Parts: sequence; structure tokens; C-alpha cells
Amino acid sequence: MSWATLADNAIKATQLAFAESTGTYTPDGGSAETPAHGLILSDNSEEVDLSGGSPVFVAATFISARLADLSQTPAQGDGMTAGGTSYLVEEVMLDGEGVVRCKVSEV
Repeated sequence: MSWATLADNAIKATQLAFAESTGTYTPDGGSAETPAHGLILSDNSEEVDLSGGSPVFVAATFISARLADLSQTPAQGDGMTAGGTSYLVEEVMLDGEGVVRCKVSEV
């Protein structure tokens, strides 16, 4: 079994275990779709550098999904729902292994 297949199987298992099965992804101007393996909603912190001084950690919300479960790669301005809450995509981060992590803000 190839590394890509092993990685994809691990991603699917994680999505099935932790994902919001009712989550949706809506491309800007498009129709809502429900990813086959759901969306993972997580509240984390991110490091922000203020004017070259000491870094500050601020709260941030992220939604992750398998790219193969979406009709297209999410972009800034797209919509997502998870846990009954609607979010707007602010930033998109690809991991190079088939998962997209989006920094989102509640609408």
C-alpha cells in the first residue's frame, strides 16, 4: 500500500471519528454541499506578531475537511456551517496531504 493511500485512509478515519456530519460547505455564489466525511470544527489559538515585538496568542476557529470531499478548494469568502453555526472562510491552509484547514469567523 502506498504512502498516499495510507495517509488518505488515516484522514478518512479521523474525519469519521471527529467530524460534524451535518456540516456544509458553500462556495461563494454556489450551492451548499455536505462533504461525505464531514467537517472538523476546532477552536484553537494562533500566534500573531505585533510590530516585531513578542508574539501574542489569540483565539481562532478552524474548520478542516478532505479536499476529495469538496467540489473545489475553499477560498476566502466561502461559507461553511458546523455545529449549527454559520462561518465565513477568512484564510485557507493546505497541508499537502489532501486536507484543507480554514480559519473561519462566525457570521
